[in-house]
Amino acid sequence: MPVFIGFLVYSIVRFQTFNIRLLAAQALVIGLIILIGSQFFFIRNPINRVLTGITLFFVLVFGWWLARSVKRESKQREALEVANAELQKLDKAKSLFLSIASHQLRTPLTGVKGFLAMILDGDLGEISAKIRKVLAELYSNTNRLIRLVNTLLNASRIETGRLSLLKAECDVVPMARHIINELQFEAKDRGLTLTLQTSSPKIIANIDADKLEDALVNLTDNAIKYTAKGSVKVRVLDQKDKVRFEVEDTGQGLKQSEIKELFNKFVRGDRANMLHTDGSGIGLYIAKQIVLLHKGEIGVNSEGVDKGSTFWFEVPK
Repeated sequence: MPVFIGFLVYSIVRFQTFNIRLLAAQALVIGLIILIGSQFFFIRNPINRVLTGITLFFVLVFGWWLARSVKRESKQREALEVANAELQKLDKAKSLFLSIASHQLRTPLTGVKGFLAMILDGDLGEISAKIRKVLAELYSNTNRLIRLVNTLLNASRIETGRLSLLKAECDVVPMARHIINELQFEAKDRGLTLTLQTSSPKIIANIDADKLEDALVNLTDNAIKYTAKGSVKVRVLDQKDKVRFEVEDTGQGLKQSEIKELFNKFVRGDRANMLHTDGSGIGLYIAKQIVLLHKGEIGVNSEGVDKGSTFWFEVPK
């Protein structure tokens, strides 16, 4: 008997041989029926017999409804579990496809960007001002595509838990200056002034430069997109044991109610559609995940609507 009980318990727990909730509901109903029905043997008053019979009838009806409801709910739960498992498989397949597609797209785009840079720098000979303007536009759009691919690639890595850091000692000032140069054309195209300010000409930190550059690009790109006029200032500040990055704009500003949800996935400001921007809604989310991996902090300050914003993050040196 103990061996049989052991196998029975293992079968129920491991393979869910029996529906415990259904069995419990049925046992409860049967127990109530037996308890109420047994009273007929002790009741001598006809009125009490009638009342007990009515009670037993309602228990039978309720018990039948309860058992049926539990059984239906159990089937629905099983169907949901199967559907959830399929959705998880599809989600993993989607993330894998996204990762592979992003890798495949980034390589040719980087090549196109390199050739355009060579032409614009005059390495292949002089070009007219008219052609230069067209090539500069192509260069800017190529940069935009590369940033989008990097965003999708980082998003897929975050979802699959494969976003990791490769830290090394590096100077963050040239990294910030490179971002300014990359986004300068887009800022000028929108009539904005994009500048860089540093507290020191050289700031060394132990970071993953590629990942942190993606985070700073996302903040700066967002500032340019959501600023109709004025300026965007990028600051890199040496604060002893950590480095602080700030992106200040003269854009639409933020309500206090928006700030709490702003770094979540697929969240944009309430007034984002007014500027008709093409933001994906995951740039700030990815920036936050990268900063958190560096054991840093990220946030935003704004005095209100139409008063600009300052996005910032700090990482240990």
